[in-house]
Amino acid sequence: MVTGRRSRTSRLDVHRPYLQRRIDETEGKISIKELREELADRGWPVPYSSLRDWARSRLQWPDAPAPAAAAPSVRTVVGWITRHPDKLTEDEVQQCKAVLAACPDLDQAHQLIRDFAQMLTSRTGTRLPDWIDAARAGFKLLRKMILLQ
Repeated sequence: MVTGRRSRTSRLDVHRPYLQRRIDETEGKISIKELREELADRGWPVPYSSLRDWARSRLQWPDAPAPAAAAPSVRTVVGWITRHPDKLTEDEVQQCKAVLAACPDLDQAHQLIRDFAQMLTSRTGTRLPDWIDAARAGFKLLRKMILLQ
């Protein structure tokens, strides 16, 4: 039978009552940096990252905000952009819109991809020269922006 994993002890465990009391007194409005400074003032210097990692797993923070959703990977975004819109779930459509709203250049590339796909499926190759001109103009601007950075 597998039992629950016991958490390892830490040299910070002796400070847990004090740190929890400070969090409770400030209603969670004290930062890890401030807690670290208080410990240092008491003669217990500790690296910020050590205290942060320890505090996340062992202290209770009131009304802790929900962790932010991870940004989608490049592969995921490329999949959203290159798949037929009918093949995307509603959640994927919303996430794709959010990414495109945050990056106008990517939104422009997305539109060019959609236009090209429409030309292929509707077999309207006569529009290809206009599409090439639009793509060149769009990517000239993008290249200039990249070179300026």
